[in-house]
Amino acid sequence: MIAITAIIFVSGIATRINLNSSSGVLGISTNDDVLSSGSTVKAIDANDSTTRVKNYTVVQGDNIDTVATKFKLKPETIRWANLKLVGPFSNNLIPGWELKIPYTDGVLYRVQAGDTIYKVADSMKSDIFAISEINNLSEPDYKLQVGQDIMIPDGRLPVADIGNIVTITESNLVGAFDDPLSNPACNGYNFYGGINSYPGHNGVDVGIAGGCPERAIAAGTVYYAGWEDISGYTVKIDHGGGVHSYYYHGNGEIWVKAGQYVEQGTDLMMMGCTGNCFGTHLHLTIKLNGEIIDPVAYIPFKIKY
Repeated sequence: MIAITAIIFVSGIATRINLNSSSGVLGISTNDDVLSSGSTVKAIDANDSTTRVKNYTVVQGDNIDTVATKFKLKPETIRWANLKLVGPFSNNLIPGWELKIPYTDGVLYRVQAGDTIYKVADSMKSDIFAISEINNLSEPDYKLQVGQDIMIPDGRLPVADIGNIVTITESNLVGAFDDPLSNPACNGYNFYGGINSYPGHNGVDVGIAGGCPERAIAAGTVYYAGWEDISGYTVKIDHGGGVHSYYYHGNGEIWVKAGQYVEQGTDLMMMGCTGNCFGTHLHLTIKLNGEIIDPVAYIPFKIKY
């Protein structure tokens, strides 16, 4: 029995080695940058067969979600591979655009001086073993070469990098945000006031009797979750590219914490009436590069005005 087990074990290792040797290491060629000079994430050369990156021509009716579904990838993977073309927020695609389609979910990363596989894995929220295997990096040091492009499977482009990619304007925000009260428990909520409904009001007020869970209007990183004297229990999210959203007056039940990445639609906290507040509601503020923008212009609120 021991002998049989040993044979199976050795056979398994041999099979693994054979699979690794034939899987194809990602190519280094990066003729088509996704980021501006000095940034780290690059698009792969679609003509390099070792990268297994496809070209896809956008047709009428396509958007980020439908293309991602077609290729069984996450929408973020499609977006990050074509960030200069698509932009970081809008889901809209224009027929005729040539998209690059990675063969797996994640991002490409160009190795910088001082990088280690551990540092990169932590930054991209990936796994060192997945990174080493897909890029054919060897133990024990998984040595990286400065300027080398590696695939980060199931990685995330850090929010801080998005602002280095494209200049964000309000046109990028069309179709970018979801209703912060899309949780079914919020059905039938009311609109209480918009931008400038009274002097100094910098957002919109929406609410429902008894409160309900408030959701992230877009993916991003929570950078504050806690108490503020005027806004009460508050959550603040950095969506990248200078876009921030602020959720005020929660009841104290906060389900996220600073440093946490949240997807669009993640429940953040329970609506309440804390701080400078009259009546249970969510006060939502959106800023672009520090300037207040009107949420009503970009969020599909299900309300009667």
